[in-house]
Amino acid sequence: MFPKVQTLVAKQVTNSVNNTYGTDINIEKIGINSKGEVVVDGVYIADHHKDTLIYVHSVRTTILSFRNLLKTNLNFGDLTLTDAKLYVKTHKGEEKDNLSIFSKKFAPKVPLEDPEPFILEASTLQLENTLIKITDENLENPDVLIMDAVNLSTGHFEILDINVFADIKHLQFLYNNEIKVEGLSADFKYTEDLIQLNQLDLKTSESNVEADVILYFDESGFSDFTNNVVFEADFKNASVATNDLNYFYDEFGKNQRIDFSGKLDGPLNNLSLTSLNLQNQTTNIQGDFVFKDLLKDGSVYEIEANNHKINSNYFDLRRFMPNILGNLLPKELQQLRDFSFNGTTKITGTNLDTDLEVNSALGLVKTKLKMGSIDNVNQASYKGNVDLRKFNLGKLLGVNSLGTTTAKLQFDGKGFSQETINTALSGKIKNFVFNDYNYTNIDVKGTLENPIFNGELSIKDPNLKLDFDGLIDVSEDRNIYDFDLQIEYADLYNTNIFKRDSISIFTGKIGMDMQGTNVDDVKGVIRISESTYQNLIDDYYFDDILILSTFDEDERTIQIISPDVVSGKLTGNYLLKD
Repeated sequence: MFPKVQTLVAKQVTNSVNNTYGTDINIEKIGINSKGEVVVDGVYIADHHKDTLIYVHSVRTTILSFRNLLKTNLNFGDLTLTDAKLYVKTHKGEEKDNLSIFSKKFAPKVPLEDPEPFILEASTLQLENTLIKITDENLENPDVLIMDAVNLSTGHFEILDINVFADIKHLQFLYNNEIKVEGLSADFKYTEDLIQLNQLDLKTSESNVEADVILYFDESGFSDFTNNVVFEADFKNASVATNDLNYFYDEFGKNQRIDFSGKLDGPLNNLSLTSLNLQNQTTNIQGDFVFKDLLKDGSVYEIEANNHKINSNYFDLRRFMPNILGNLLPKELQQLRDFSFNGTTKITGTNLDTDLEVNSALGLVKTKLKMGSIDNVNQASYKGNVDLRKFNLGKLLGVNSLGTTTAKLQFDGKGFSQETINTALSGKIKNFVFNDYNYTNIDVKGTLENPIFNGELSIKDPNLKLDFDGLIDVSEDRNIYDFDLQIEYADLYNTNIFKRDSISIFTGKIGMDMQGTNVDDVKGVIRISESTYQNLIDDYYFDDILILSTFDEDERTIQIISPDVVSGKLTGNYLLKD
C-alpha cells in the first residue's frame, strides 16, 4: 500500500471515530507488510486533558475488516502491539480516572432502544514491551501501580463498550520496579465496577499463587484503595515468599515461605479471611479471621480470630515477624517449646479478649481472659480464669523448687516474668509439686508477686492437713517464710520437709519468720505451740517452743526456749542432716 493511501486510510479511521464519539485519536499510517499483515503505526490517544492515555508504536494484525473499521466494530485476527504505553490517571480534583472517562465516550449520550455497541476483538492478542502506569494526583503518593516490561499473550480478546474480556495465556511484567512477575494466566474481565481474574495462576521468582479473584470498586475507582476496593478471592493453593510480601508490609522475616489456602472478602481495612490454612516453617494457622483498620493511620486496629488453631513455637514466631512479635513475645514462652493455641481471640489495639486452650511441653492450659497493654507483655494486665492441667509452673517462672500444677483459678493482675508478676489468685488446686512432693486438694486465696505468695491456703492432703495465712517468697537464692500455720497433720518426711527420720509427724500451731533453702542454712524464728511430734523414738507433747537460728559467718547457733520441754543452745559448725 502506498504511503499516501496509508495515511489517508488512517485519517479516515480516526476522523470517523473522533467525530462520532468526541475522542482524540491519531494514527500515523496503516499499511500491509511483506508478510501480508496489516500494520498500524503510531497510534496515539489523548485523554480529556490532552495528556497521553495510550500510545502504541506498532500494531500488527492478520485480518482487518476495513468496512467494520470505519464503523465501531473492530474485528481483528491475531493482534500484536509493540512498545505500547497506557497511562491511567486521576487528575487533580477529579474523582474518575481518564480511562473511565474515555471509555464512557463510546456509550450513547441518549439511551437507544437498540444501540450499536463499540466492539474491538481479536482472536489473539500479543503485547510486547508495554508500560502500564496508574496514578492519582489526589494522593500524597500519586503512583498507584506501575507495570513495566509487560509481555502478554492471550487467546480471545474483546472490548465491548467499556468492558474488557481476555483469556490471558501468559503475562509477565515488573511490578512497581520491585517485583518481577514471571508468569500470570487467568480468565480476565474488566468492567466499570469490577476486575475479575478467574483461574488465576501467578508466579514470581519465589512465589506461586493459584486463586479466583474479583476486585469490586465504585465510581471513585482506586482512589481510596484500602477502603473502597472490595476483594473477593478464593486462594486454592498459594506459596508466597516473605521477600515479596515485604514490598507491601516490611515486617516479615526474610527468605521465608508462607503456604496457604483460604477465602478473602472485603476491603483491606475490613478484611475477612475464612477457612484459612497457613504454613510457615513449623507454624500452622487455621481458622476464620477479620482484620479491621490495619492500614489506617492513627486508628485502633482490630483482629478477630474465630475457631483458630495455631501451632507454633517461640522461635518460629520471632523469625516470622522479628520487629513486631520479637518485641511482643515474653522470653518465658521459650519454655513452652512447640505449642498449640486453639479457641477464639480478639485483639483491639493493645487489648486482648480470648477463650483459649493452650497445649505445650509444659502442660495444658484452658483460659478465658482479658488483657491490656499487650504491646508490653511484662507489664500487661489481665483478668479471667484458668484451668491448668499438669502444667509446669516452675519451668515457666524459672523456679526449680516448683513443679507441675493442676488447678482451676481466678486471677486479676499484671506481668508474666518473675520480676514483674503481681496477681491476685483464688480457686482450687488439685495438685501442686513443691520440693519434689505432690501436694493435693488445696484451696487458695491471695497474691503472687515476684513470685511471692501472700495469702491464705487450706490443704487437705493425705500427708499435710493445714490452714496457712502469710507469705512465702521463693524468688531469691534464699527463700523467705513469714506465716502462721494451723497444722492438723503433717508428715514431714513424706513431704520432703525433714528427711532425717523416716517417721516424722507433726501437729500444732506454727508461727515462722525465717530465710533459707533447707534446714542447714535457715535463719530466723519459729514459734511452735499446742503441738505434738512423733518420730522413731517417741511421741513428744509441748505447749510452747521458741526456736531461733542465727549465723556468725560460718558458725551457727540454734537456741531453743521452752519451759515445758528444754531450753538451751547449740553453737558451732555443723549440719543437722548429718
